[in-house]
Amino acid sequence: MTDIELIRQEIERQMSLWWEKLPDADNDTATWTQDEVKALGEYMAYENLLDFIDSLPEEKEIDLDEKITKYWKDISSLYGAVGKEITRFDFDDVCRYFYELGKNGK
Repeated sequence: MTDIELIRQEIERQMSLWWEKLPDADNDTATWTQDEVKALGEYMAYENLLDFIDSLPEEKEIDLDEKITKYWKDISSLYGAVGKEITRFDFDDVCRYFYELGKNGK
């Protein structure tokens, strides 16, 4: 389960807890208690968070192995042209390190 799915699940859990405090949500709000008004406000805040999550662009999955292989061909030719050597293992390790670093935002 992705982080976004876990966050969504928790928001929906919180929404259901606040919804339980609104037994007659269809009634005129003029007769609501202060606790019911607070519960509605909390529920709506979580509802707005879900709307925000839905508005986020989807993360695209990439074929990291394909990208590394393509770049390896380019970089190994470049290194070979100047008489330097780089192993595929070192190259893969560096690529994966920076991919994970960027992906995790750290």
